[in-house]
Amino acid sequence: MPEVILHIGAHKTGTTTLQRLFAENRELLENHGVLYPDTNWYHYAQHRLAFALRAQSFDVAGGCAEARAQLDLLCRAISETKAEKIFVSSEELFSIPLGKLRLLAERLGEWPVRIIAVVRRPDDMLLSLYNQNIKHPGNSFRRPIGYFLENPHEIDPDMHANTCIGNWIELFGQDNVTLLDYESKSPVDVIIDHLGMAGHLAPPLQRDNPRVPGIVGEIIRLSKMIDMPAERQARLFRVALNLFSGRPKLDIPTEDRASIIAAFEAENDALFARFGRENPYRVNSLSFDEEVGEAAKPLNMRDMIMLVNRILEKPE
Repeated sequence: MPEVILHIGAHKTGTTTLQRLFAENRELLENHGVLYPDTNWYHYAQHRLAFALRAQSFDVAGGCAEARAQLDLLCRAISETKAEKIFVSSEELFSIPLGKLRLLAERLGEWPVRIIAVVRRPDDMLLSLYNQNIKHPGNSFRRPIGYFLENPHEIDPDMHANTCIGNWIELFGQDNVTLLDYESKSPVDVIIDHLGMAGHLAPPLQRDNPRVPGIVGEIIRLSKMIDMPAERQARLFRVALNLFSGRPKLDIPTEDRASIIAAFEAENDALFARFGRENPYRVNSLSFDEEVGEAAKPLNMRDMIMLVNRILEKPE
């Protein structure tokens, strides 16, 4: 009987890098007894399954998916394969509420299931989530970074790892959940090892979804503030990224980093205690001596005129 491995994220823990790698090497994986199904497919991974369980409308993927239909597709792929392991990946699974996960647990009940969850240092996680959301044209994410420094719990449900992973533990059992912390060892390397693919599959040298310069994120944030059409935001993003590619990435002061870590310390204490481990994300055990990037600040007039000049001289 094959083992089903659900890689649930969280967001910003190398998920896209892993998914692209596996999507490009599906045949190699299958030759070594690992099925990376092409069902429930969107953007290198099984995101349709997650969107269906959330009962989300996802126009880019073809409309609102239906959970039972998506689960039928997955269960059929599992039943028909001769692979020893089925690897399913979507970071959108991480924070699905308990009630919406029950159907998944019920349908996968006839197979052994292993959950792989990854957590990340809270201050780096918050900055990475902010960067990912603010740079994406057309969404409604437009609050300045300062708001989330004061209200770190509001940026994304994935920050509440103890609650999210606790739901999976409740449904699948503590012994069937593996917790990885992002900083100890690359989750991509760990998962490749876990699947027995070390020496056969090498992770790429460069990660997907890198942080953009702070000034670029701020330009797109302001474009959302005036409700600029999404297609213009996308063009503005390309121009700004090209013009300001050498500028520093967004960063925050040490005191704000410490405050974010402290805000999640109790939750992470509880999470790691479930696995008999000490919380590695405690203020008094972390270093803040890393190179500091660009502090959050308003755009200046010179940069704005440079941007206007570039747009005028290179119309698309």
